[in-house]
Order: sequence, then C-alpha cells, then structure tokens
Amino acid sequence: MYIEDPRVLWDYIKYEIRQETITYMYSKFKARKRRATLTSLERNIKDCQIACYKDPSSKNLNELGILQTDYDRMYKFTAQGAIVRSRATWYEYGEKSNKYFLNLENSQKKKSCITKTKHRK
Repeated sequence: MYIEDPRVLWDYIKYEIRQETITYMYSKFKARKRRATLTSLERNIKDCQIACYKDPSSKNLNELGILQTDYDRMYKFTAQGAIVRSRATWYEYGEKSNKYFLNLENSQKKKSCITKTKHRK
C-alpha cells in the first residue's frame, strides 16, 4: 500500500503501532481472561442449578454454593472497578449501591463523548 499524503501516512503508522501494542497489553489480556472466567462461571452455575433441580443431593448443593461464591467474588471486583471509575466520594462514607455507581459511570462516559458537530454557514 502506498500513501502520498504524509499526514495520512503518519496516522496510519500510529494506528498500526497501536494495534500491535494493544494485542500484547497485559491489562487487556487480564480483562479478557477475567471475562472468559466469568462467562465460564455463569455457564457452570446454570448447569449446576439444573443438576440441583433434578437431584438435590448435598454434593450438588455444595458445588453450587462454591460456584456462587466465586461468582460473587468476581462481581464484587467488577463493582469495585465501577466505584473507582465513577470517582464518587459517597462510597467512602458507607454507600454501596452498585447500580448507582454503574449508572454514574455511564452518565460520565456519555458526557465525555462528542455526539454531534455544528456546521457553520
């Protein structure tokens, strides 16, 4: 590919470098792994709930309790991230409404995005 305009070439080089570095970023790798673990836990919980419904033995109920504990731990980690990203000081004084912090984070994200441009005449 040949690009004549030096500005477009520079932007293309920056884009290629960013694409290469993002694929090898440690935090992206950890986040991808965490999402896969969460999806796997959800699938296992669903299967275990079906097994408990069919055969409510102590082994099945114990396994379901362990899976739900792991899922709650992962969810708590996600909620803690939302609290940090929302930059809310209410949490420091005992407020723990995860839905509030997730909505606050989303509204702040919406405020920082450019949704439309104005045309001058």
